[in-house]
Amino acid sequence: MSMRVHIWAWLLVGWLTSVATAQNIFLQRNRDPQDVFLLAPRPLLRLLREGEQAIQEQRYADGIAALGVLLSDAATELPEDLRGQDFFSEPGRRGLFNKTIRGEAIELLANLPAAGRKVLEIEFGISAREELNAAVERQDFAAVS
Repeated sequence: MSMRVHIWAWLLVGWLTSVATAQNIFLQRNRDPQDVFLLAPRPLLRLLREGEQAIQEQRYADGIAALGVLLSDAATELPEDLRGQDFFSEPGRRGLFNKTIRGEAIELLANLPAAGRKVLEIEFGISAREELNAAVERQDFAAVS
């Protein structure tokens, strides 16, 4: 008689385990992607949109300044926990997350027209060249990149 109880107990445990596993798989597959990926906080999105709009309006110095804050690891304009961090900006086509705040900022700066590149060179050219030369002398390849 105790053998039957053990068998029924094992069957019941096995059945409950399979039901719980099936529910877990269902929940994982149907989870909202925004619950999984860290989306950008408002201050970062605001800076990105301000920079993008300023560049479109040909206010290159303002746009470069806003994007520079996003790309700087020591930007005092941002809360300390957001400095140097990167987040997904928003879902793209078909709900895929493939754009980040820093990636979009770099793309905007890379696609500046000639007048914008001139402003960028005036603002950051000398310090960027000095940092590059120092990194090459130290053979710090991470800093060079």
